[in-house]
Amino acid sequence: MTEKKIGIIDLGSNSIRLVIFHIDQNGQYKELYNFKINARLATYIDAEGNLSNEGIEVVIDSLKKFVPIVQFHQVAETKGVATAAIRSAKNRKMVLEAIKRETNFDFRVLSGQEEAYYGYLAVIHSVYLTEGITIDIGGASTEVAYFKNRELVHSYSFPFGALTLKKRFIANSEPKESEMKELTAFLRNEFSSQKWLKNKNVPVIGIGGSARNLIRLHQNKTNYPLFGIHQYEMEPNEIKKINQWLIGMTVSERQKLDGLSKERADIIIPAIEAIYTLTEIVSAPFFTMSSKGLREGVFFEEVFSNLNVRSFSQVADETFSKLASDYKINLKNTSFLLRLAYVFVSECEAKKIISFTQEEKEILFKSTKLVQFGEFIDHHSSSQHTFYILTNRSLDGISHKMRLKLACVASFKSKKTLMKYISPYKSLLTEEEILSLERLGAILKFLYSLNTTHRCIISELEVNKKEGEKMEISLASNSDYTFEEQEANKQKKHMERAFNCQVELSFTLV
Repeated sequence: MTEKKIGIIDLGSNSIRLVIFHIDQNGQYKELYNFKINARLATYIDAEGNLSNEGIEVVIDSLKKFVPIVQFHQVAETKGVATAAIRSAKNRKMVLEAIKRETNFDFRVLSGQEEAYYGYLAVIHSVYLTEGITIDIGGASTEVAYFKNRELVHSYSFPFGALTLKKRFIANSEPKESEMKELTAFLRNEFSSQKWLKNKNVPVIGIGGSARNLIRLHQNKTNYPLFGIHQYEMEPNEIKKINQWLIGMTVSERQKLDGLSKERADIIIPAIEAIYTLTEIVSAPFFTMSSKGLREGVFFEEVFSNLNVRSFSQVADETFSKLASDYKINLKNTSFLLRLAYVFVSECEAKKIISFTQEEKEILFKSTKLVQFGEFIDHHSSSQHTFYILTNRSLDGISHKMRLKLACVASFKSKKTLMKYISPYKSLLTEEEILSLERLGAILKFLYSLNTTHRCIISELEVNKKEGEKMEISLASNSDYTFEEQEANKQKKHMERAFNCQVELSFTLV
């Protein structure tokens, strides 16, 4: 396909955003820019149900700010979508005509069902979960959707959002106990009206600014050490604690909190109460966050609907493909290392030398695709860069804990270095998990040494157990293996320490 930039404008009830994506000739995409204007259009709907003249001015003035940006960055096409505030406005046709006349932007007004669908689409393209319920709390509407086996089963748009809940139930900036009880009762009744939500016992996935602020508040309050809000997990009772904490503050105190946007300080409490109430109705085991939402859903549909070569059934595979492109990973070397890992694991299990859990296999095999990352930045400090990249970059389709484990294994240099790397994250790992990661890291480090010259010359690998707790690894090469043998003999010590056994290597030329 042709390399180009695409803009998505989300004309929401609370904010107006322009997001610019870049797509290369291979179909790889990335978000370049994200611009937001806090417009609160839902507050400009008058008694007759029209968007007021003042509201129209806010919309047009906001969108005019995007025009020179789109032109400067040579955006090939701009897709505009409008949600609840425009959808509910009786004069929406006149509003859209005024927008077109003043800015030349075309907007499609989404139905509540479409809005829920695009949120679902973004979530299944970015998280590892195969079943769950999404919630996207806007300014004037709240969309929920239930998916199973990554397929949409149910969706619904509730006619309330953070702004309208605040306006209806909370008179001042600090809610009263009676107001919160009335709000909670209303939310329980509304969510319970959709029978498919009750007692589903699946995760609830938040989309949008309110969920994003909730996650950041919890991370800051608990001193969470790992980077990123995408796919961060919270227990439902922790959501309730955060809201009780916020209720005890004045709005000015809330505005000073790290992780909470100033413009949401007055509406965050009803939004969080909606999230918590939904987790109760659903009987959700945990709440998580998707940093991808409506805009990404529209982007995915618009751009990739006709590309038969692309499948999002395996989100992690798409992530690894993007990373390989970004960091110039040699895919031939990666495939070779993955093959060695498969053979090594098969040999060890078949001969009952080492047993692996399913998760350990997953970590080892996925780490073969990540081990070369640091080389892109600097060969001599590749281990440090690999660990840093993986712990400081959100990975679609990979949970937070799995991301940390992959970072440990892919960057493995020695046990001492591993312990140094994970010192800020030790609260997230058990001693057993750390020992397992050392073992997997030692295996990967050894297997990586078998391609020192990057010629992929090892054609056979056999593992046997000898008397005296010795492990013998026999390797056949189709070319001179001098440097592979040198490096393998250096790196086998990590396996000897991790597995408490002696490792003997034998190379043959075939």
